Amino acid sequence: MNPAQSTPAQNEPADNHSSVIDAVRTLLTSARKVLLTTHRNPDGDAMGSALGLSWLLRSQGLQTVVVVPTPVPANLLWMPGADDVVVYEEGKAVVTNDIDLVCVLDLNAVSRLAALGEELISSGRPIVNIDHHTHPEDFARLQWIDTSAAATAAMIVTLSRGLWPMTAEAATCLYAGILTDTGGFRFPRTTSALLRDVADLVDAGADPVRIYDEIYNQSSFGRTRLLGKALSTMELHAGGTICTMIVTQADLQHNGCSVDDTDGFVSNTLALEGVRVGILFVEIPGYSKTSFRSKGTMYVRDLAAEYGGGGHNYAAGARIPTTSFTETVQSVIKRAVEYVGDAG
Repeated sequence: MNPAQSTPAQNEPADNHSSVIDAVRTLLTSARKVLLTTHRNPDGDAMGSALGLSWLLRSQGLQTVVVVPTPVPANLLWMPGADDVVVYEEGKAVVTNDIDLVCVLDLNAVSRLAALGEELISSGRPIVNIDHHTHPEDFARLQWIDTSAAATAAMIVTLSRGLWPMTAEAATCLYAGILTDTGGFRFPRTTSALLRDVADLVDAGADPVRIYDEIYNQSSFGRTRLLGKALSTMELHAGGTICTMIVTQADLQHNGCSVDDTDGFVSNTLALEGVRVGILFVEIPGYSKTSFRSKGTMYVRDLAAEYGGGGHNYAAGARIPTTSFTETVQSVIKRAVEYVGDAG
């Protein structure tokens, strides 16, 4: 990378990144058509930041297309613009001659784009990466990484300030992204500055009641029964400081659910008194989709990294290859007990 393409220091606050933010703005506004994308199994922040930025760019006359490696989860299909999102089909090119720029949001590794990432890299189109995860790979022409940000959607609010008027559609998407990545404004980094940004989004047209209802109050009967089954598997370890929860393939099939329906289940593990680390194991063919959560002074990002995963200090995950789901669960629990003991 040359100096114009450098990545900012990973732990500096966004206010110290003004030159990088200006560079991102310049690249985006000089393009004619931008392809925006985010990680597989997109969550609220992934879709909120991609769709929110898409609406802002469109309001300024730019053309955009949002492409995702895997389908948009059912609880996010209500978001403005979700109907127009393109789901990538391997072997079917999405980068055409009229794409000037690729903007990757809410991910720190090309592998999280699956096969789509290979096409984007090989296309030769300039890539901008906007993200708040730690340990980013160096794959973009320009990277704006702010690990102090509560959500990538919050970074898009910063990006737009003083440049683009906030539209109601963009505000709705960005509010949803911030809401989900802050756990309903209860996770660390829910600051007064963030809440002021959120107030501005409400003023611009985001409806807090409707957004919460669409994301959290539209569970199917099968998903609710699945949650009940998952709660019944809860076990405590390490003197009650670790809580685990398990969902098997049989559980998913019996309730007519997919792995996407387990999104958010892991947060229940931290509701118990004394628990510092919560782990959800979901059995999928050949893998354990393992979600780690923590609170207080306990971080789980490094624990997830031991299994090839990553994420945030308090919220991380890993897809762990397995030939025996039961043995993998037992092995990870054993390591988590050691990890908590080492951390003290």
